[in-house]
Amino acid sequence: MADNKLAPQSKNKLPWYEQALPMEGRATFLPFQDTMPGSVMNQRSFALPGVVAGAVNAITAPGRAYSGSDPTFNPEEEAANFAMNVMGGGIGASRAAPPPAGSLGMNAFHRTGIPFEGAFERNRPQSQASFSGPEGFYFSRHSKDPTTGVFGRHVIQADVKVTKPAPVSQVFIGPGNIPTPRAVLPVTPVWAALNKIDPAQGGYVIADSAADAIAGKKAPRSNTYAEYEQQFYTALINKKLFKLVNPEVLEPSDVSLLKLYGYDGFEYKRPQNATSSMPSQIVALDPEQIVRKAAWTEPR
Repeated sequence: MADNKLAPQSKNKLPWYEQALPMEGRATFLPFQDTMPGSVMNQRSFALPGVVAGAVNAITAPGRAYSGSDPTFNPEEEAANFAMNVMGGGIGASRAAPPPAGSLGMNAFHRTGIPFEGAFERNRPQSQASFSGPEGFYFSRHSKDPTTGVFGRHVIQADVKVTKPAPVSQVFIGPGNIPTPRAVLPVTPVWAALNKIDPAQGGYVIADSAADAIAGKKAPRSNTYAEYEQQFYTALINKKLFKLVNPEVLEPSDVSLLKLYGYDGFEYKRPQNATSSMPSQIVALDPEQIVRKAAWTEPR
């Protein structure tokens, strides 16, 4: 339904700032919205242009996240919308838009314990049976590697297009300051609100800069949880809170933060002197980045 200000208002209707403006069928620059674009049954009504509606949604997103008033609230999509409208991600850009037609992807191989036909899709059980977290699509540069028995013997060859991979550093973390591959990304207050993060969650460090976070020069943790909670939110406001994103085990909040900074995956090459067991791998965030070419099953 378009945001037509002339439409009658229901007594139970939520205030405008507690619900997202629907974007489907909305023209990017012109003031109208279609119910069924391209259909003879289409109905067109007055509505805010897409660029304006997207900016409004970005402004109201933190309040909707905290209040829970919007049952359709999607943290990943809201963070991506905020990135495009507030942080200069580009007017009219799409978070799931594939690279330009004809651009070449990396030749890569996906191993899984369960064969499947057709294109890659989110939430496929067979994707989760390979070396992957709950988000992302994981590939190797080689069809055969030492981990075949773990990742499965069913091989899918594909072109994988990661045009802006997130940088991965050997971050010194843990009691022994062991170098571990992680992407170090600053946390913004808006992103924190959209994803409802709190100090009890792991994977965050407080440091003066990303370089200090990588080097293990993080702020000493307060003695009590109450003190740490204050330290955590103070660091968030002062832009000294960083999330350590594990390329091998991506969560939905990780994906939204990566997209906030314009990244569309990983292209990790394991250093020869690496102490971590994480193998070299290519990780795409969206199925639109993958073009399937061939598939086969290795003998047992």
